[in-house]
Amino acid sequence: MQQSRLLDAKKNQNGSRTLLESFFEVRSRTEELCAPLETEDFVIQSMDDVSPPKWHLGHTSWFFETFLLTRYIPDYKPYEKLYGYLFNSYYETIGDRWARANRGLLSRPTVKEVLRYRAYINDRMHDLLKSFEQSRGSDFAFLVELGLHHEQQHQELLLTDIKHLLSINPSKPVYSAAETSESSSVPSRFVGIQGGVCEVGYAGSDFSFDNERPRHRVWLNDYQLQKSNGEYVLKNVTKNGLKQVFKNLVFHGGKGATLEMRVFSESSLMREFQRAGFRNVTIHKTPNFEHGIYWQYEWSLILSARR
Repeated sequence: MQQSRLLDAKKNQNGSRTLLESFFEVRSRTEELCAPLETEDFVIQSMDDVSPPKWHLGHTSWFFETFLLTRYIPDYKPYEKLYGYLFNSYYETIGDRWARANRGLLSRPTVKEVLRYRAYINDRMHDLLKSFEQSRGSDFAFLVELGLHHEQQHQELLLTDIKHLLSINPSKPVYSAAETSESSSVPSRFVGIQGGVCEVGYAGSDFSFDNERPRHRVWLNDYQLQKSNGEYVLKNVTKNGLKQVFKNLVFHGGKGATLEMRVFSESSLMREFQRAGFRNVTIHKTPNFEHGIYWQYEWSLILSARR
């Protein structure tokens, strides 16, 4: 992969990271995650809910160009005007966007061109961050931090997307060779975790997304968690006594973070509602103001049903 300008930032006197250092640390991590891939891997979209790695590289660069470079560099001109259309995701106020399900249809821009775009954005952000002054206010620092957390989200998505696109290949390509150890042969077992009233959400003073606040209480049923050969399995018993087992779990942010279960596609979600006794299950993707339905974001679903 084409390498970006090397980081020449220094830590503050108190030892904390500068914005410049944090920026290149996060951006370099994205490139490291892509290092094991072949050129052909960057373009594949193995299903509608997966984005090609090339798109992730372009989208995260587009974010910094759109919300920082354009705003803070006078008379800044976009690297390539079309990229605003190709790499926008769901930011409707910014403009139109290429359909998510069709991202894998684009052989152009090429992988090399997207990497050049990424290196260009890194260079311009380097200069902008080097000239950063506290007088610019907290809005600038917040947007940089928001962009970094946004890119870290896409690092998680990138890994799950790579896992899926390699999994459908009959040649069984390996993303990264795992080291074996004696512990891998230890039989797995479920560990029971007591449910009850739990607190969910973030209450700290540093960065968090708005959907992580406010911290609130929720009720959890008793559940069991299993780890086997590095894969987590969640076993749950509902209040009606129904036993459930969920696989392909994703942990966000490391130890103690949120557990995400990617188990429902639109079709399976509708089947679950129908099994629960609902009828006329409908997913609304257009507004229906007569019935108070306003659908705006492609990453959310509005459902109606009768029972």
